[in-house]
Amino acid sequence: MPRPRNFKPSGISFRLWLDGMKGGLANGRLLPIYAVAFLLLGGYVTLFNYIGYLLGKPPYGLSQSVIGMLFVFQLVGSWSSFLFGKLADRHSRAGLIILGVVLALAGAALTLGGSLALTIIGMILFACGFFAGHTVASGWVGVIAPRPLKVYASSLYLLFYYLGSSLLGTTGGAFLTAYGWHGVIGLIAGLFAIVVMLAAAMTGRSAIGRVGEQR
Repeated sequence: MPRPRNFKPSGISFRLWLDGMKGGLANGRLLPIYAVAFLLLGGYVTLFNYIGYLLGKPPYGLSQSVIGMLFVFQLVGSWSSFLFGKLADRHSRAGLIILGVVLALAGAALTLGGSLALTIIGMILFACGFFAGHTVASGWVGVIAPRPLKVYASSLYLLFYYLGSSLLGTTGGAFLTAYGWHGVIGLIAGLFAIVVMLAAAMTGRSAIGRVGEQR
């Protein structure tokens, strides 16, 4: 392997780690992105956790084997990740996150139509939109975080990301029980609406805009 460049090793200690984590949480420009991570994966896991219950009942009546095969459509997210990662170099990151959310919401709405074809298209759009938003948001952390905090900020992003999966993904089950599939989509729509508001607010912060332009 080639020798590393521009790498300066530093000591490892609990105090150093604690200071880094505190710094990552004290940065007001990073907090909205952590929230975006929490909400995005929470909504994504909610849909894919419970859509099997929808597809197993009329009018679909699919077997568990067929339902399991449908999850392969999540792989299209790798394509949208690549595309939006490229676009983030030239366009507003906040705008791209909002675009991803709009795609995901359009896909979620299609699952309400009662048609298997529309539901599959909806799952594809939903996966594309989610991975697009996540790719842009996670990359934005590296742009905003000061150099000494980059690794801690990335760790915090992933912490909130998976907390959303655990907490909001579980909450979706309560909505499914109480309100059916429409309740699940309503929950996802509410979560993603907050993502749009956060992204719009980040757009209005000139400091973030200047950092993005400089990088």
